Amino acid sequence: MDASGSILWQNNIGGSADGVNFAPMQKITANGTADETQNFNEIDDQPAKGENFYHLQLVYTDGSVAFSNVEKLQFPIFAGVGIFPNQASDNVVVALGDFSKSAATVQLVNGLGKIVLEKTATPGTETLSIEI
Repeated sequence: MDASGSILWQNNIGGSADGVNFAPMQKITANGTADETQNFNEIDDQPAKGENFYHLQLVYTDGSVAFSNVEKLQFPIFAGVGIFPNQASDNVVVALGDFSKSAATVQLVNGLGKIVLEKTATPGTETLSIEI
């Protein structure tokens, strides 16, 4: 669809966790034509963990609709993971955060990328104690 010169009525930002089913996030009343640059932003307060997809829906005064390309953003899936105490000498505790809901493997890796310790947690384990 060539929307060049068409008058925009509304821009809608949509978000999706699967790249297919988009939910509206924000409606922005447009001011101008499709040829004019319009700047706006949106913050996804509750993105899904992992991949998230976003697009812009352009609604024209004649009722026609066009969509931007879909953009993919990656959000970390390790929310809430923590290691303490800082400057440990004999033992560290790994708080698994969101990983406590499923089996998780914790690997201690040296500066050369070699795994020097590996420990597995079963579902429901909230912390792992590791001797160092």
